[in-house]
Amino acid sequence: YTGWLEQVKNHSFTDFINRTNFQAKSLYQLTQFNTWVLYKLLGTNAWLWHLVFITMHALNAILLFVFCRRLLADGGVKNSSMITAVGAALFCVSPYVSEVVVWEPAFHFLQGLMLIMIVLLSTQAYIHTHERKYVLLGCGVYMFSLFSLEIFYITPWLVLTLGIFYAMIPGAKQGSLRRVIVFFFLPMLLLAAARLGAYWAMYGDWVSRIG
Repeated sequence: YTGWLEQVKNHSFTDFINRTNFQAKSLYQLTQFNTWVLYKLLGTNAWLWHLVFITMHALNAILLFVFCRRLLADGGVKNSSMITAVGAALFCVSPYVSEVVVWEPAFHFLQGLMLIMIVLLSTQAYIHTHERKYVLLGCGVYMFSLFSLEIFYITPWLVLTLGIFYAMIPGAKQGSLRRVIVFFFLPMLLLAAARLGAYWAMYGDWVSRIG
């Protein structure tokens, strides 16, 4: 936290966004921009920052609930709402997740999970509706997530797994897996490859941050 605070207070906007003076090299422009905006709005008020973190944690739980409730219902599971509500409640209190609420330099983990959930919800909505706006939303959010935290590595594979699930359930729509692969999985792989290539071009390495 102290290193971040020194950077946001004493360095230029461009240097802060690009982490020019950080020892660990990365492409965190989205995260840096978001925390810069929050700093300008909240300063170093501990209660306001804590409120932001609690709100993000609660929103992630809501996104998880909406996604899993539909997932279970589509899979023919009875009492899907009750099961998902209990799961979301356990999610809220799990120390593996809630640690980032009390360790506040971990903003990017809350943000990273939120971005993943939006992509998964967009994919799920597309499977149901075949509306292209969900393709644009999912791939667009994933493109931004490439500049947030390295957790973006797993997102395309979660999307592929989701497509496989919907191809195997009773009453599956014909061609749903192919559509997920063509419109989500492959474009995300290409975006991830472009991001890795950009990092290599800038820093001469493939793995960002601390490897």
